[in-house]
Amino acid sequence: MRTARFLCLMGVLLAACSTPMMDPDTGVPPTDVRETSLPDSQRPDVIVPMDAADVVRPDVQGMDGGDVSMGDTRDGASPDADAMPMDVLILTPTQQIFSVRSVPAGTVNLRIDNVLVTYVVNAGPDAMNDPAGFFLQDVMNGPAVFVAVNPATLTPPPAAGDRVSLRVTMVTNRNGARWVTAVTDYSRMSSGASVDALAQEMTRTPDIVTALDRYESELIRVDGVIRSDFTASGMGYSSARFGTVGLPMDSGLRLRLPDALVASLDLINGCTVRLNNTPLWRFNAESQPSAWFASDITILSCPGRDAGVIDTGVDVQPDVQPDVQPDVQPDVQPDVQPDVEMDAGMDAGMDAGMDVQPDVQPDVQPDVQPDVQPDVQPDVGMDVQPDVQPDVQPDVAPDVPRDVVCTPVVLLVNEVQTQGSVGVMDEFVELYNATDCPISLTGYTIRYRGATGTSAPVVYWTGGASDMIPARGYVHVASAVYSPIGTPIGRLSGNMGNSGGVGIFDPSGTRLDSVSFGSVGATHPLTEGTSGPTPTGGTTLSIGRVPDGTDTNNNAADFQQRSRPTPNAAN
Repeated sequence: MRTARFLCLMGVLLAACSTPMMDPDTGVPPTDVRETSLPDSQRPDVIVPMDAADVVRPDVQGMDGGDVSMGDTRDGASPDADAMPMDVLILTPTQQIFSVRSVPAGTVNLRIDNVLVTYVVNAGPDAMNDPAGFFLQDVMNGPAVFVAVNPATLTPPPAAGDRVSLRVTMVTNRNGARWVTAVTDYSRMSSGASVDALAQEMTRTPDIVTALDRYESELIRVDGVIRSDFTASGMGYSSARFGTVGLPMDSGLRLRLPDALVASLDLINGCTVRLNNTPLWRFNAESQPSAWFASDITILSCPGRDAGVIDTGVDVQPDVQPDVQPDVQPDVQPDVQPDVEMDAGMDAGMDAGMDVQPDVQPDVQPDVQPDVQPDVQPDVGMDVQPDVQPDVQPDVAPDVPRDVVCTPVVLLVNEVQTQGSVGVMDEFVELYNATDCPISLTGYTIRYRGATGTSAPVVYWTGGASDMIPARGYVHVASAVYSPIGTPIGRLSGNMGNSGGVGIFDPSGTRLDSVSFGSVGATHPLTEGTSGPTPTGGTTLSIGRVPDGTDTNNNAADFQQRSRPTPNAAN
């Protein structure tokens, strides 16, 4: 290095000066590590690359090309800031992961420092294709990488929420995915961090298959419906076609689960489920949202099971009953004084002279069964509160918010187009789910009737077993001749006029909501209040609720003409 600089200054071997230094590990020039003619007092201590895509290796490098990695030195001593080279490259954990994903497979020498462990998996029956390992990611939009190294071989074993540092020494491409298969210098910096903020919501993402390289191994949340029977997907695993709002019918999207989990949850074709913060697995070009444990997956609905309630697999009743009945009933009915003294933590000597029976018995006994909290709290105050609240509150509170009651079903006709850019037969009907959980559309129908006549509305579409609408979300059904705006879940079997009415009906044939439009009177069977505006007058005109979900049962008040149709999106 010193010789090269001397020769450059002397004007000798100019070609050598124009040749960048080569990295000994990668054989390419280190990124943004440059010579400078500034005096030492003005030279930067750290040079950070502006674009992570230009990163070649994540190790800190000195001007001589040597490895001066973060967190260690050549002799193993603690790094000394004064001894660090002037021109170094310090990368973020995200840039370091990018480098690991970008280099050719094989032996490498790359660091990843202070990065978050998002998920840990156990080995499957086929440890070659489903090894034990853990996932690393530092920001929501990735990248992420799977470390196919058994956590039990590392000390301390990594767990989700840990921040760790390690040196990657081997990377491989397995079934289309980038895996780290060997590491050294592993250490844990901290533990207990939340990984929730890293999870991307993928329910509406349309490129989860086509952009799989971008999303692979990243933490995701996704709602979807199982669209086929489960079939073998590796030893001990099964997969089924999976439909989401963003990608309802792509064969490259499959839900993959351990066989034991499929059996224990009794998952079948038509079930709607939610994956809670799990990494996106892949098999070559196939995108495989996956769960490994029962806590990873929430059953939202299944054919033949209670509709409208999110089934978490936790029965609240057995949880409440043992706590309320053994604690409250023995306290009030058989003998109040011993329980009040023990549970409230009060001194027995102080309570011995208190007459609790007359105070508690008249108020608590008649009211305990229907309502424990309001009557116990005012009458017995500090005496019973410590006994009841720790038992009822901690046991019920974590479970109840997870069981979201979505009855009655509130489905609305949210937007209607009877003429679009393709022509007078370019039509769609958009539905909006005004509840807080997805709704299976199996057996629901969209029905239409023109402005005149006395016949009943005609069925234009019937929901299939795999059709669903997400919580507070949209779906639309379109005509056979339809401009490519969004992806409809089905096709209308007939065409609509510029005057008429359309409605959504439940499986029993009960009308849930409807709108009439154009020259239609109040006696039209699908009119609510006064008929809405005409959904025509231009090549791209629709009528829609503004804001979404507004329902005063008056079509004229709820619907407005829209100059830009927005199927599957907010009006």
